[in-house]
Amino acid sequence: MAFLAFIGWFFWTFFVGVGFVALPMDLINEFRTRPEPMKTTEYFARRQALGLRAEALIKAGEQMQRNNEDNAHMKRGRSAVNADANLLRRFEQAYYLLKRDKELLEACAKLRGVNFSTDSAVPLNLNPLWYIMKLIFGILSIGLSVSWVLHICIFQLPRRPAHPFLNNMFIKLTEVGGGGFPLFGVCAFAFYGVYLLM
Repeated sequence: MAFLAFIGWFFWTFFVGVGFVALPMDLINEFRTRPEPMKTTEYFARRQALGLRAEALIKAGEQMQRNNEDNAHMKRGRSAVNADANLLRRFEQAYYLLKRDKELLEACAKLRGVNFSTDSAVPLNLNPLWYIMKLIFGILSIGLSVSWVLHICIFQLPRRPAHPFLNNMFIKLTEVGGGGFPLFGVCAFAFYGVYLLM
């Protein structure tokens, strides 16, 4: 059990480091690529471009299927199997991006008040406040990530901590209102802790 906990710390450290950068970027990019109303001509031009991408993807998928059927009876080396796996991953990623772009295009048309889609529902959230909240939390998460990294560099890494940084902030928030009810310090500490788990 102790060994698994020891290994878990390394994975946690890696994924927290990735999340410090990825979460703010993802939230801000969600705002940047939010659905916006578009003209009918622009809608049809984008829809045609998506159709061309879909045709190319279908041809690539059929070619991959033919290659797999041709190579089914042959014994293949590890490098060939890895190359096929990488090709399949790229194909799946292209499919995902195509599907996401189609959903975004249909949402843009729906915002304009026109529904060209044959689908009954557009899975994207069309509430503009949702994307504004993502932008606000993305900017807030940049501050949280920077403060965590600074705290690690200032307080955790040096042999003699240069400054208590976040510790002082939590203590000051605990002492708000005379310190009899440490609500703000506990809430801030919980918020910072939950942010590490996102």
